[in-house]
Amino acid sequence: LPFLVVAVLGVGVGVRRNLRETLGRLGYGVISLRQLGIVVLFVGAALALSAAADALFASLQPDLYRRVGEVSDVLFNPKGLSPVSAVLFALLVGVGAGLGEETLFRGAVQPALGIAATSVLFASMHVQYGPSLLLVYVFLLAVGLGFVRKYINTTASFLAHAGYNSLGIIIAYFFGL
Repeated sequence: LPFLVVAVLGVGVGVRRNLRETLGRLGYGVISLRQLGIVVLFVGAALALSAAADALFASLQPDLYRRVGEVSDVLFNPKGLSPVSAVLFALLVGVGAGLGEETLFRGAVQPALGIAATSVLFASMHVQYGPSLLLVYVFLLAVGLGFVRKYINTTASFLAHAGYNSLGIIIAYFFGL
């Protein structure tokens, strides 16, 4: 929520722009069915690359992998919840993070700083991963989301981000990964 507020205020809602102009400046708009298909493919590819990055991280940095896993479990593990509650939790995390981060980084910052600088800033906000291979993966994911924003819009990057986060939690819950 704070990222969303900073982004909306930062582009001048109520000062330089009305709400419609603000949403336009942030890159929110309609997406086509074809573009939604691209988002779905992006999420699938990102989840596959995430699994590969996680395996590489576990083998090359096992101590840091264990510590990061402990932090992630505290933050994102829905163990003990009913299946419905776990899915709702996953959607809450996915939509919350996706909306805030995509509105700020891809919507407000990327048009001013470009994909590379925005991706560095995005990765720096994920310090819970420490100096690890996962941080490199987060940077690459941010670059991918930047291209989704550039070639489609922020709505698409938000859906991709929310889908990626939500499905990651749902897969971990139902398949124990």
